[in-house]
Parts: sequence; C-alpha cells; structure tokens
Amino acid sequence: ILCYIIVFIIIGLIAFFFPQFTFHRALEAKKKTILAEVGAKCEQSFKKARQDSWIAGIPEIQQLHNLSMFYNTIRDTPTWILDIKVIGKLIISALTPLLVLLAKILIGHYYPITS
Repeated sequence: ILCYIIVFIIIGLIAFFFPQFTFHRALEAKKKTILAEVGAKCEQSFKKARQDSWIAGIPEIQQLHNLSMFYNTIRDTPTWILDIKVIGKLIISALTPLLVLLAKILIGHYYPITS
C-alpha cells in the first residue's frame, strides 16, 4: 500500500509540474522576444541621442531611460509562476498523509495490538 501511495504522489507531482513547465517555456520565449525588441529600440535611441545636440537629445535620453527601466523590469520578471513558499506547501501537503501512514505501519509493526 505504501508503494501505491508513493506512486500516486509522484504522478500527482508530475501532473502538477508539467503544465507549469510548459507555461515556463512559453514565458521564457516571450521574454527573450521582448528583451530583443527593447534592446534594439535602446540601441536606436542611443545612436540618435549621440547624433543630436545635447539639448535636442534630451527626449531621446528620457526615452532611453524609460526603455532601460522597462528592459530591467522584463529581465527581472520570473518565468516560473510558482515561488518557493507554494512549492513548500505542496511538498508538505503531499508528504503529511504519507508520514501518517508510515507512522501507523511502523507502530503496528513494532507494537502489534494483541487481543
């Protein structure tokens, strides 16, 4: 019976994490695309700001600053939708019934109830 529980826990974890992994890969691909687009816009703004005079380049410098902030925000955005607290709760909720069953089996094995 313990083997069945372990198998069910493993299947449950796979069923839980597989969709998360698929979503993670899609987010990674989209993140790379956005970062490449923003990086190209940053290069264009930087080149234009260098070509313009100091006063004329101020709007380009402001746009470059905004693009840089956006780039950093996208770069720092996590692509896993789970954080460590959620994973910890999942593991605890999956292991608690298993530990209770294991304790019952061990107690019953070492301290059998005799009538």
